[in-house]
Amino acid sequence: MTEQSNIPPPPASTGFRFNGPTLISGLYLATYFTVFTALVGVILAYVWKRHTGEDWQRTHYSYLIRTFWLGIGGYAIVGAGFAGFVWASQAEVLVSSSAMDAVAITGIVVGGVWVVALSILLVIRCAMSLVNAQQDAPMPKPESWTI
Repeated sequence: MTEQSNIPPPPASTGFRFNGPTLISGLYLATYFTVFTALVGVILAYVWKRHTGEDWQRTHYSYLIRTFWLGIGGYAIVGAGFAGFVWASQAEVLVSSSAMDAVAITGIVVGGVWVVALSILLVIRCAMSLVNAQQDAPMPKPESWTI
C-alpha cells in the first residue's frame, strides 16, 4: 500500500502567456493608437503560420489573417462610401443645397455607424484570439468572417 503525500499539487499557471497569436492580437489592437502595427502583425502571421508546428497556433494565424483582411476590406468599403457621399454633396448643380446637406449628414451618420460596428467586430475577434491563445486552445471557427 502506498502512502499519500501531504504535499499539495503545484498551482496551475495563471500568469500571462506570451506566444505568437498573443503578440499578433496585441499588434492589431495597437493599430487603434498607431498606424502600422497591423501590417507588422499580418506579416508575422503569414510567416509564423508556415513555420509553426502546433495546430492550435495555425488556427489562430488563419483567424488573425482573416481579421486583418476583414478590417482592410471593411474600412475600404466605408472609405469608398464616404467618398461617394462627399462627391454627391459636391454635385450642387443637380439638387438644392438643403438636399446636399441632408446627403452629407446621412453619409457621416451611416459611415460613422459602420466604422464603429466594424471596429467593435475587430476588437472582439482580437480579444477572442487573445483569450484562446492564453489557454493554448484552437480557434473554433478559424475560417469564419464573423465572430
